[in-house]
Amino acid sequence: MCLDFLFHHRIYKERFILFFLVFFMKRNIVELLGTLVFVLIAWMSNDPLAIGIGYAVILCLTLPFSNGYLNPAITLAMRVQKKITLDTAIQYRVAQVIGATLWALLVWFFQWSPMLIMPVDGVSMWKIAIAEWLFTLLLT
Repeated sequence: MCLDFLFHHRIYKERFILFFLVFFMKRNIVELLGTLVFVLIAWMSNDPLAIGIGYAVILCLTLPFSNGYLNPAITLAMRVQKKITLDTAIQYRVAQVIGATLWALLVWFFQWSPMLIMPVDGVSMWKIAIAEWLFTLLLT
């Protein structure tokens, strides 16, 4: 194997590989789980304040491990500003999409209906889009 020249004993090589996988996969798993919980909060609550507080709590919990982006739009903004590498941005986005998709599949499995997150009646889609844009901008 290609790591044989670094390690004289198989145990050391296996420990190195395990450490490597845990260290580099930890941030992706944290992004996946954080996004999954965020989508759970958004699905359970129609209150924007509750969703914002939930996002802030999840952000504080994930920040030490993965920078707490939890949102593909924020990940894209960080990549455009060159604060993260392309490799990291792709890994985060894949983890975020998988986390949100897993939650949607869980909802579908237990309710036998698709997951819908809809705005409150009477609120303009333009107001929602502008608010989302502004708050995402503030997070970056």
